[in-house]
Amino acid sequence: MVKALNSWLQQVWYGNTKPPWYLRGLANCYAIYQSRLPPPPEFTREPKPVIVVGNVVAGGSGKTPLVIYLAKLAMQHGLNVAVIARIYKGRLNGPLLVTEDLSAAQLGDEPKLLLKSLACPVVVSKKRSQAIQFIINNNIECDLVISDDGLQHRHLQRAVEIGVMDADKGLGNGHLLPAGPLREPAKRLQRCQWLISKGGSFDSSINMQLDIEYAINLKSGEQRPLLAFSDQQLTAIAAIAHPDSFFSGLRKHGLSIRSQAFPDHYQFKRKQLQSLCQGQPLFMTEKDAVKCFALQLDNAWYVPLEVSLPESFDQAFIARCQALVSG
Repeated sequence: MVKALNSWLQQVWYGNTKPPWYLRGLANCYAIYQSRLPPPPEFTREPKPVIVVGNVVAGGSGKTPLVIYLAKLAMQHGLNVAVIARIYKGRLNGPLLVTEDLSAAQLGDEPKLLLKSLACPVVVSKKRSQAIQFIINNNIECDLVISDDGLQHRHLQRAVEIGVMDADKGLGNGHLLPAGPLREPAKRLQRCQWLISKGGSFDSSINMQLDIEYAINLKSGEQRPLLAFSDQQLTAIAAIAHPDSFFSGLRKHGLSIRSQAFPDHYQFKRKQLQSLCQGQPLFMTEKDAVKCFALQLDNAWYVPLEVSLPESFDQAFIARCQALVSG
């Protein structure tokens, strides 16, 4: 039922199906609600320079891989970085510092992926503004903070906003939720210092490429190029906003896969995955892998995303960060 509803909404948002009157009516109510919210906060460096990476379109657009890329880039240039994220579908409220002993079920999958990928503090809370206060109160050393999402979080002070989009999907039909995919009107993106689009260019955006080249075994850590699996039948699973992007990426590398999509943030069970793969190599996204390491699956592999952006953007981003830190 949920899968069928989601499929229908995708057709309405991104296809030629006109939103029915009741969705348009709900979108009008949402627009009235938004009009009564306080405006986005003024840009400020206090109490810490915060760089918000977010979008106006519901669903995945590559925010978390971009946050990881930007944090690593800043650290490579000698800056101390902390990353904040929201606890989503996790059992804890926070604010708290993410550690290895905390599970994805407690925190959500993005915070665990951030911790796994970055050698810097990751602080999470139900509200990102509380995560910033936690950093201040606990004297966590950082020159700047990068927020995974939070463009619509009015109480989060920020110095820079970076908008992220999916070039293939764009802004969909241009309607607000639930008649369309927009969390805010498209003009909200005009406030962003940079607009980055995944998989191509959109208007004057910067092209971000997400590539896959190899797979890593969940138990042993062995790394193999995807080409090494070209003569096998594989099972691929994905519990992300747009699972087809993962499956099509594998097929573009010549892999023969039997795919199974799950709802975003789905919590997997060991027996369920064992029955799905039927002795075949099991492929998953890195975001899903953080929920599956403890399951001790045999022949399970995750496929990390490799982000690439123009060097001109890297230089401009670092220059902006250094200016924020130096005051």
